[in-house]
Amino acid sequence: MNLKTWAIRAVKALLVGGILVYLVESERLDLKSMGLLFSEPWTMLAVALLILFGANGLVALRWRVLMSIHPGAPSLTRLFNIQWIGQFFAAVLPGTVSTDGVKAFYIIKESKGILSKTPILSVLIIDRLAGLFGLVVLSVLGLVVLGKTSHSSGLLELFVFGLFAGMSLFFMLLLLPIPEHKDPILKLFPKLPKGELLEKIYRAFVSFRSHRFYLLVGIFISVFIQLLLVVCFYLLGPLVCNCSPDPFVLAFITPLGELSTVVPLGPAGIGVGHVAWAYLWAEQGMKGGADVFNLFTIMRILAGLMGGIPYLLYKKRDGAPPSLDDESAP
Repeated sequence: MNLKTWAIRAVKALLVGGILVYLVESERLDLKSMGLLFSEPWTMLAVALLILFGANGLVALRWRVLMSIHPGAPSLTRLFNIQWIGQFFAAVLPGTVSTDGVKAFYIIKESKGILSKTPILSVLIIDRLAGLFGLVVLSVLGLVVLGKTSHSSGLLELFVFGLFAGMSLFFMLLLLPIPEHKDPILKLFPKLPKGELLEKIYRAFVSFRSHRFYLLVGIFISVFIQLLLVVCFYLLGPLVCNCSPDPFVLAFITPLGELSTVVPLGPAGIGVGHVAWAYLWAEQGMKGGADVFNLFTIMRILAGLMGGIPYLLYKKRDGAPPSLDDESAP
């Protein structure tokens, strides 16, 4: 690991530490609430199981559905193990979307070379986009049921509807049945640097034009994944805020909080996620958003760290991903 990498990590660690100290000093984060990990063991176990087998299992199912358009796709059980390995690295690497290279490596190994890197990475990107769209869809549905949230300034609603409109347009353009000889984008690649590689990626994307059903099922699964996270926060919320959170309010704000965790500062969105949840819950007139996120993140990290078990087994058989063979590997 070079000096630049160490410097970047040190700056990120300082930023995350500064954010957490600020939240504690401003009484937005109460570290005493961590005692609930021991005083409410059954609730914590339920949350951990929902994360490990519910959310992770549905993510693996979404992969399997999206990969159905390619021959040689691994079984659902194998994909669950690979997703679990991805969660292991997400627990120790900044952000929550920094593990696709690890997943691609093991999926290629599982397919015994039938699947190449380009279609796998394209499917993983589509998987991310389907997950993001499902996240936005649930937030919109929660907002539609609520009508107008009582405490919100209106900016969140505008952001959600804007994101929904933008992503809907993206998927419409992606799936538009344009004949190959009339596709204007394909004509651009010969003029671009690395145009051949970009064309391969683009063709992998638009291959879903003839498999729209699989993409729609993937989005549908994504909504259910977010619903499971809403259930997690519904279980944790009363322990912290001494209130009974409205499920539709949680359906509106939980996807937005989850979106904040992709910022690559701390593992599992630590720091940025605390700020986001504190703000989102306060916008809806509830206290303890940062505390609820803190409990949820601890359970998510613990569930993710258990992914070290399949990782060690896969590493013994297939080796470590190339980017993890050096001393920077966790």
